[in-house]
Amino acid sequence: MWEVEEIHMMKKMLAFLLCLMLLPLYAFAAEGVDDFSIKGYKMGFSYSFDYEEKYALINYATDYESGNVVVHSEDGHFEGDIALQCTYRESKVRATVKSLDGKDLDKDTSTVPSSAAPKAQFDQPDVEKKATKVKDLTVESILGGVHITFTAEGHESVLIKYRSSQQKGEMLLYPGENYQYEADIMMPYTYAKTNVYVDVYNKSGSSKLAEGEAPRGYELIARETEVTPGRLSGITVCIDPGHQGSHRTVTEERGPGLSGTVTSSGGQAQGVSTRRKESIVVLEVAYLLRDELMRQGANVVMTRSTEEEWVSNLDRCRIAEEGGADFMLRLHCDNRENKNTKGIGIFCPLASTYAKEVADYETYKTWADALLYAMQKAVGYGENRGQTYFNNAYVGNNWAKMPCFLIEIGFMSNAEEDYKMSESTYQQKLCEGMAQGVYEMGVMRGLIEE
Repeated sequence: MWEVEEIHMMKKMLAFLLCLMLLPLYAFAAEGVDDFSIKGYKMGFSYSFDYEEKYALINYATDYESGNVVVHSEDGHFEGDIALQCTYRESKVRATVKSLDGKDLDKDTSTVPSSAAPKAQFDQPDVEKKATKVKDLTVESILGGVHITFTAEGHESVLIKYRSSQQKGEMLLYPGENYQYEADIMMPYTYAKTNVYVDVYNKSGSSKLAEGEAPRGYELIARETEVTPGRLSGITVCIDPGHQGSHRTVTEERGPGLSGTVTSSGGQAQGVSTRRKESIVVLEVAYLLRDELMRQGANVVMTRSTEEEWVSNLDRCRIAEEGGADFMLRLHCDNRENKNTKGIGIFCPLASTYAKEVADYETYKTWADALLYAMQKAVGYGENRGQTYFNNAYVGNNWAKMPCFLIEIGFMSNAEEDYKMSESTYQQKLCEGMAQGVYEMGVMRGLIEE
């Protein structure tokens, strides 16, 4: 017979083991995802689920392609469609919904029915033997993807395999006349300026004939062409998208009233998940901010409008001054070894002659805090997700003759913020927060009447 104490201990052990078994289920439920389902249709599938967060990542794969798509919902109910690019044959589609920091939340599977696939349109001339290599492959950037051309003599069709950081796929391609191949490869879920790699194989995929690459093309278009009268009327803002696509090493004077020089080689942050460069992310945000400020009545000056432009720190300050800017907003993305660090940082000049002429420290800090809090509120951050700083480190701050704020809009080293900073609705929230901050600072400076 077991003693009463032994029986009691056994019950405790069984209860503990039961808790361990149920722990994964509780952890899964805590993520707040309900009813994830997908439904395949020709060249695409729909999705639906409920989630407590406003952003999620859908990872999908068929037998012919795969990709990652960030999705957004303000009310917790997510639904939409994901178009497929080359799943012409019937295939299973497997989808996983993830948190932005990579945790699997739920999965589902459906079937994509077959569609009418491309076919050969031309009869080809006889050749002595098939080409073993393609020598004239060109891969060029186009809006939303890349364009490829090449010749592959003797090949009635070839297998194209393409990939980027966000999606990949493969498709059979048929030639035009005289074995001339040409195609647009559209990459709707690949970020602008992200490299697309293209490999050309024989039909069976057993032999590679050529390879090439080019960045996915993009076009940033300012929607607002005229200033709309509004609460920011009479205010001029200089938007300075940090960095640029091209790099140069440059040495500049640290600042007026400051000793020494600063040498910069153009290094910049890169997304831990998106693999995007800081320069293109802040340029996208700059265009949205431009539109938002103009909608509210502000005049806008930009230090650069393309990735290809190279502008020194001193030139950026000169552009702001010549444009008559009342405020200068310098857009950047941050990076840290600690991948959990996230939030918004605003850096202001400390001791340069120009900074002291603009305002004393307390006044400058009041402006910076107002800008920070407006941005935090816009994106749903608490006051612990950000800080204002003052130093002499940044040449582009020190030489500014107007209130100047270097804004680290988030951390590219943090997976969640990395994805968000490339998502258009989040970018828009950042811009609305900055516009609110400009308004509040304008009121404080007496430039705007409430």
